[in-house]
Amino acid sequence: MPTLTFAQSGFAPLVDLQIFGSSPNLDFRQNQTKIKDAMGSPYLEEDFSDGKVLMNNTMYEGVQLRYDIYNDLFEARLGQNTTVIDPSKNSIDTLYYSGYKFVRIFLQPDKNNVLSHVAVLYNHIDCNLYKKYKVAFIPATKPSAYAEAKPAIIDTVLPDYYLGSGEELILLKGVKSIAGFFEVEPKEVKSMINSHQLKLQNEVDLIKICAHFSD
Repeated sequence: MPTLTFAQSGFAPLVDLQIFGSSPNLDFRQNQTKIKDAMGSPYLEEDFSDGKVLMNNTMYEGVQLRYDIYNDLFEARLGQNTTVIDPSKNSIDTLYYSGYKFVRIFLQPDKNNVLSHVAVLYNHIDCNLYKKYKVAFIPATKPSAYAEAKPAIIDTVLPDYYLGSGEELILLKGVKSIAGFFEVEPKEVKSMINSHQLKLQNEVDLIKICAHFSD
C-alpha cells in the first residue's frame, strides 16, 4: 500500500489508506450492487475533493474525500486507490469536507445504536444545528401493458435538520419544535421569524434563528 502524504502542517505523520479501515460491511456491499445501474448519484459531490480528518486527536490534512449519502459513508482516495472509511474500525471524530464540518451522532438514540454523519451548521454551548443529507432510491420497474420500463433512480431529497444540546436531540419540524427546544413560546419564534423576514426552508435563516435564541 503506498504512503499517503499530507500537507506539511506539522499536524500529522505520514500514513497510508489502511489507517481509515478498508473492510466495508455486508450491508454496504449489498447496497452497492443494488444501486450500481441506477440513474443519479449517491454522492454529495461525484468528484473527490481535499478534506481533513480528525482521528485519535491528530488532524490529517490534504485527504481526498467524498461522501456517499446513500450508504452514509466517506471514501478516501490516494492516487488510483480508494477505500471506505469504516466508522466501526477507527475513532474518527470529525471530517472537514465540502465546506462543512461532519460529525457522527445518534439520530434516534431510543430506537437504534447507529451513528450517522451530519454536517454541523451552527455550534454553540446551548445549541447545535445539524444537517442530515438524504437521497431516495426508486427501484426500477418492468414494462407493462400500460407503461414502459423505467430504470432505478437515486434522487436527492430535502435534508433533515436537527437541534441538539448535550444528549438532547430533536428533528426540526417547524416553529413548535424550535420553541420547544429553546423553551420559549411559539408566538415568540413566529414574531422573530416575521420581523426578520426569515424562512425555515432557508439554511442561512435557520442559523440566524439558532443564534438569536442561543444568546
